[in-house]
Amino acid sequence: ISGNPHFAKSALSRYTQHDFIALVQAHGISFHEKTLGQLFCDNSAKDIIAMLLREMERSGAKLWLNASLESLEKTESGFALRVTVEGRTRALVCRNFVVACGGKSIPKMGATGFGYRIAQQFDHAVTETRPGLVPLTFGPETFAGSSILAGVACEARVSCAGTTFEEALLFTHRGLSGPAILQISSYWREGQSICVDLAPD
Repeated sequence: ISGNPHFAKSALSRYTQHDFIALVQAHGISFHEKTLGQLFCDNSAKDIIAMLLREMERSGAKLWLNASLESLEKTESGFALRVTVEGRTRALVCRNFVVACGGKSIPKMGATGFGYRIAQQFDHAVTETRPGLVPLTFGPETFAGSSILAGVACEARVSCAGTTFEEALLFTHRGLSGPAILQISSYWREGQSICVDLAPD
């Protein structure tokens, strides 16, 4: 579903899942495997956040929260930028500038089109954007009566446009979620049908 399906190969070959698992183990974080090779912390996902913060501190990186990028310009030696942190604007220069941000799917979590704007500023091609890995929500008239199932999860086979996922499905107050729905959402297009089998083999 990527415009450049081979990008993931080159990116993941440089830092594999085995590298990350080794890092988790080095920090003494215990975990267990669920279906389809999914790994979960035995204690809490906050252990991963704490691990990353320790790695940042070890490498000398700084974490700025509630910061905003005011401007970004390309220079002969790298980049010049102005960042506002806690009401104070700082001028910074750097050799490399990495944009690592989420998509626009869930604004309530702070997601914006920031990354796309930066790409367009430097004349990178931006493909058509659409929601992916998101729940399916319905209007009250469509989902009427089904809200009583909110919180109920079951195994399901979900199909759309020739692609099928057989994983857990979760009923919510506004629609459907869970791994199977999140996966199929990346393949759905407006007007297409999604087939949900609540009693797979």
